[in-house]
Amino acid sequence: MNAMMTLRYVLSFFFILVLAYYSIRLLGKRVPSAQGRSRVLRVVSAHPLGQNKTLQVVVFDEKTVLLLGVGSDVSCVARFDDEELVARLTRTQRESQIVEPAFSWMRNRLQKNRALSDEAAFSELLSKRIDGMKQYRSQHSD
Repeated sequence: MNAMMTLRYVLSFFFILVLAYYSIRLLGKRVPSAQGRSRVLRVVSAHPLGQNKTLQVVVFDEKTVLLLGVGSDVSCVARFDDEELVARLTRTQRESQIVEPAFSWMRNRLQKNRALSDEAAFSELLSKRIDGMKQYRSQHSD
């Protein structure tokens, strides 16, 4: 009896997993993604400038590149009607999408090591300053 209950639980669990999988696939087909699949407007890159402010490079209608400042409102900073520029940006974006995941672990490790070395350099500088202040005080207190 105990084995039969365990089998029912396992089968029910797998049935729920299959339902969840197909539900996600069905919703993925019907609901557009966050980036969108629009051929008219495509965000190539976004660069943060400050709190809630970004500079966005947007390709419009595969012919025009818009440089947009986004904050509390959206303003067009520059407009370039250059199909060669659009092709170059598209090529660069595709290359970065291919290469980025492959080397992201290496970049993350280098950033972590750099942060650790920066922290070590800071604590070394801080200890030198504190020692210098101790020496200065001992020399001038006498």
